[in-house]
This record gives sequence, C-alpha cells and structure tokens, in this order.
Amino acid sequence: MDKRRTPVRGATVKFLLISAHFPPYAPAAATRAPKLAQYWRAHGHDVRVLAAYRPKFPPILDAGLPAEIITYAPMTDVNDWPGTAWRRLRGLFAKPVPRHSGGETPAPAPNGAAPGGLRRGLDWLYRQLTNVPDQHVGWVRPAIAAGADIIAGWRPDMIYVTAPPHAAFLVGASLSRRHAIPWVAEYRDAWVTNGYYDGAWFRKPFEMALERWTLASASGIVGLTETTARTLGLYHKKPAAVAMNGFDPADFAGPPPPPLDPKHLSVLYAGSIYVGKRDPSVLFQAMARLGQDGKRVRVHFYMDHGGNVTDLAKRHGVADQVTVHAPVPHARILEIERAADVLLLLRWDDPAEDGVIAGKLFEYIGARRPILSIGGTTGEAVDIIRRENLGLVSKDVDEVAAQLAAWLQAKASLARLPDLDNPRAGDYARARQFDRLQLFLETLRR
Repeated sequence: MDKRRTPVRGATVKFLLISAHFPPYAPAAATRAPKLAQYWRAHGHDVRVLAAYRPKFPPILDAGLPAEIITYAPMTDVNDWPGTAWRRLRGLFAKPVPRHSGGETPAPAPNGAAPGGLRRGLDWLYRQLTNVPDQHVGWVRPAIAAGADIIAGWRPDMIYVTAPPHAAFLVGASLSRRHAIPWVAEYRDAWVTNGYYDGAWFRKPFEMALERWTLASASGIVGLTETTARTLGLYHKKPAAVAMNGFDPADFAGPPPPPLDPKHLSVLYAGSIYVGKRDPSVLFQAMARLGQDGKRVRVHFYMDHGGNVTDLAKRHGVADQVTVHAPVPHARILEIERAADVLLLLRWDDPAEDGVIAGKLFEYIGARRPILSIGGTTGEAVDIIRRENLGLVSKDVDEVAAQLAAWLQAKASLARLPDLDNPRAGDYARARQFDRLQLFLETLRR
C-alpha cells in the first residue's frame, strides 16, 4: 500500500474499540489502543471503548479520552480460585498446632511461602485447562453483556478488537455475530502461532480450533509487522494489512533534556525480561570484560519485578552498576529515554522473533537516542535499526564491549551523547501508521 496516501475525510464512522488492556487499568506498554481512539476522534469519528476493569494495575497510563466513552467491564480472576480452595482444604484437614511448653504458639508459615510440588502441578494443570485463551477468560461474559448494552443505545458501524489478551477476540466475535456488525481483529502479537505460546500439548489443538472458529467471522486482520499480517492473513484466509506501532512526535518535542547521568554512560531499559530469551546477559558480560572502563557504565531498568535482573547482574559481577527502579508513569519514561545515553532493546535469539517488533523500538526512534539491540540479529526490528543506522545489533560479547568502549570515549568529552539525525524518522510516526490502517478499514467497509 502506498504510504503517501491518506484516508478520505468523509462521513463519520462509529467505532467500538475493544481492548482488555486499557488505561488506567493496563501495563505501561499498553499505549496503542488509547492512541488509536484519540486518532479516530481527531479525524471526526465517533468512538466507544470496551475494556477490562483491573484495579491491580498501578495508574501509570492516562487514556487521554473522555471518561464517558469508556466502559470497563468487571473481570473475575479465575486464577484466584485454586488458592482459595487450597487454603480451605488445608483448613479442613489441618491438625491443631501444639503449644510449646513456654505457652507460645509457633508462628505460621508466611503467606508468600512457595507452594509444594503437588500444588504447583495442580495449579499448572488448572491454568492449562481454564486459562483459554488466557487469564482474561473471566472477563469475556461480563464484557459481552456490557458490549450489548453499549450497542443497544449506540450501534457501531465497525467493531475493532486489539489483542492480546486474546480473550478480547471472543468478545468481539460474539458481539459481531449477535448484532450483525462487522469486526476486525488486530494482532499485536500472534495467538497460538506465537513463539512465546506456552499451552500444553493437550490444549494446543483445541485452542487452534478455537482461534480458527473465532476469526472465521472477522472481516479482516491487522498485523503490527509484515510477517504477522502475511502469515495470519493466509492462515485465516482473510484480507490483511500492516499498521505498525509508532511514536508521537509531540512526546519528544523541545530541546534535549539534562543528561540522566553526566559522569557515566547511562543505558536504559523499561519493560519485562525473559531470562534465556530476552535478557541482558550479553550486556553484563561486555561490561565486565571492559574491566575498570566498564565501571563507567550504568544500566537502569524500570520494571515490576527486578529479581531476575539483579541475580543476572550479580552473576556477572556488575551488580553495583545496575539499578532496578519501580515503574513510573509512561510520560516520565519518555522523558528518561530522552535523557539517557543509550536505549536497550532485548530480543530472543530465535527465528520466532523475526516477525516481532517491540513497541518500544518506535519510542526509541522518536527519542533519537543510540540503540543497543542484544539477542537475535535477524528480523524486521533489526532491519529497521540497520537501515536507519540507529545503533548496534549484536549478540557477540566482544562486539558489544567494543561499542560500549566507543560510546565511553565519546562520553568522556560530553555530558550526554548527541542525538541521532534520522531524516526518515517521520515514516515511523504513529499517525502515519494509523493512516495506513484507516485506508485498509475504508476498503473493508466498501
């Protein structure tokens, strides 16, 4: 599709956007859905949002939308049941605790104590049998009911569902069938064909059938990468289009901020890690290999659970140079990205990762900071980094160490490494990608 084309501004379209993750009840990376709703409204369309009520998420994202257009359906956490049942069962059969001669009752085991092997096995089996397609299965029925209420008073022209969580596809397909409204499935990540899919062998055939049945009623498929759109379009025999993630230029406007650390080379990563897949071990090894020079590198992680990072840093002897911070509002992360010297991208070294482009890559492009991509050296994400000359792509410790040394040398005379000059950065702006999406949706509605 010609990226220079823009959508036709014409009649208002009513979009019902369904996304289980939606601010403020969403992880920090869940920015695409609210940005899409904002885009549609800015282009004169009428939008309603159906999302999950998940108050356990810290309010680090703002939807930037009027509260009255968002409906949060309650969600039953089906994974609470096994723990509750186990505690009640233990209460029924537990023996009275004998009192010591001193009259004191021994302290109970802490609530956070690790469950035994039997319970872990039963929990795993329970989740395999019930968390289909994911733990948001307890949101499907309330969401369908809430969606029906929305449609009763405001009938959309199109239902647009973005996933994961893929339970949202079940909601969209059901509402589409019941109310005869076309729906479009946006795969931010694949479902059963996802390289990170962890369903058991006995679950996978059923879930593959469920995905095919669910998508059979969709009018089209949107993928965030060429690989996703092509493979899933063929798999489901549906029209498909690519609309990548993107960055918002306004988020990075203004002069460069003060350096995050004027005395050290600062490397930043905000998000989750997957030890053995997406993990920073190569970076830590490269820092250790530089000896005293490596001590001038500081790595900052912003994440919910940093235990794995801390353990890895200790294992490689760089614990004093690695800091794990609690999550902060997304707007603040964007500021920190601009202030850092280098932005870290972690990729799984596996062909399954070739069709994955992390949303943070586009933020990095907008931040105009050098990128260090560790892990897989093939695929669409690293093609962008190489094509636009945005930094280093490597899984080799010596190569990463050499790049760190070069950055350290530049840093010796600068408080902050200079911004990158990328004349094609605008191609990766979010609005440009949403224009491509809107053109595809217009073809589906003809």
